[in-house]
Amino acid sequence: MERHIISVEYRIPDPRVQNLWFNSSESLLDADIIIFRPNTTPHYAPEETYAGKPLASEWNSARLRGDSARWQKELAIAFEHGKTVFVILSEPEDFFIYSGEKELQGTGRSPQTINTVAPYDPYAPIPSQSIKQNVRKGTGNRIKTTKDLGVLAAYWQEFGPYSYYEAYLDEKVGHAALVTQTGEKMVGGLAYFKNWRGTLVVLPPVDFASVAEKRGAQSSKAPAPPKKRPSANESVAAQFVNALVQIDKAIRAHSDSTPSPEWALAERYVLEQEAGLRSELAKIEEQIVALQKLKNETESKLDTAGNLRGLLYETGAPLELAVLEALRVLGFSAQNCQDEDSEFDAVFVDPEGNRLLGEAEGKNDKAVNIDKLDQLERNVREDFEKREDATYAKGVLFGNAFRLAEVDGRAEFFTAKCIAGAKRSGVALVRTPDLFPVAKYLQQHHDPLFAKCCREAILAAGGVVVVFPELPKRGTVSEVVAG
Repeated sequence: MERHIISVEYRIPDPRVQNLWFNSSESLLDADIIIFRPNTTPHYAPEETYAGKPLASEWNSARLRGDSARWQKELAIAFEHGKTVFVILSEPEDFFIYSGEKELQGTGRSPQTINTVAPYDPYAPIPSQSIKQNVRKGTGNRIKTTKDLGVLAAYWQEFGPYSYYEAYLDEKVGHAALVTQTGEKMVGGLAYFKNWRGTLVVLPPVDFASVAEKRGAQSSKAPAPPKKRPSANESVAAQFVNALVQIDKAIRAHSDSTPSPEWALAERYVLEQEAGLRSELAKIEEQIVALQKLKNETESKLDTAGNLRGLLYETGAPLELAVLEALRVLGFSAQNCQDEDSEFDAVFVDPEGNRLLGEAEGKNDKAVNIDKLDQLERNVREDFEKREDATYAKGVLFGNAFRLAEVDGRAEFFTAKCIAGAKRSGVALVRTPDLFPVAKYLQQHHDPLFAKCCREAILAAGGVVVVFPELPKRGTVSEVVAG
């Protein structure tokens, strides 16, 4: 069965390869072999500067963070399921992005909310801390092999003379097969994972144009790194893909033997028993692909099904999503709101038309303080100014204090100042772990009266922590305690 190969940011003109850009929405989950080259600047071009370096816009920063997280998750899935991923060790890009985190600056009545800035790690999608922490910029073309060349031997015989490096690993990771001439810094090799069956193969870039021009020539001198790598022609691309396929086969066989060179795959060398076994293997692999697809779909549903559990321990955007889901389960129409002027964590309306505005805050090891309450009150005033009627939305502060500790052992969720401020402004205070059991119950039982009681508990709480009604003992409407 022909291997399905996906290459991200490393263009290979071969019909067996599906070429993707970094900002593509296509998935890696269909791939048998993955080629990945960290390269983002062309798609998220920095438009500003910070500390003398380029800074991507807020829009591009958000897109880049999202795309990086998606690639990391899909690469992790690939490793988990025994796939081979070839990472082309390219030059690290040096620029800043908006981190997505916000902080208050200044004191008094008009503190400013600013978006924090952080350096972008182009190797963030690679789910290996050892790789990410050790990548260093450095170019050259003198690369030597080690005793661990193993499965890369045939590949290096074909492409070694045309390889150069744009970066190296400061510390060796896994089996270093290719190193710099001086200092023996790793530029190629194999890395394995403790909990995943897949293999990460690090390779230096190849000057494909030189391979095409000098194919068949005997030369021990590698070309200098080109300023701009030309496209490979189809014959060289096929040669390169075949070499990677043979490496993948050798890895899957858990063998240190040398992969078959391209010439040894000619029909006259194929053994009769191989043909039958390949046909049988193709059928098995088709079944594996179908089962893997079903498994991925089920895992995705499982992840979504557990979103509500984020009320117990999450912070930031995941906590906001869990709160919104819980509010919808309670019968509210709920969504976040973000436009050019405003950004609200939750805007929700009950069936009776009451409008509420919420902010969610998770704290690792402390109570939710008055800063978040101040932000909520500003949002309520801002929302009021935009509305045509003369009614203020009710403010609700969702707090998840001491979020990593067992719920029963946590201290007070809100500081004394936060509670005092909430009383003054009539803001309802909700402990998100308290919201979890009622949302879980309503997700499992159709109980409109109990849902209404929960909504009314939020609406009635002015400056106090919301106490939700007791769960019905057997999920019946008649046993709902309305408080």
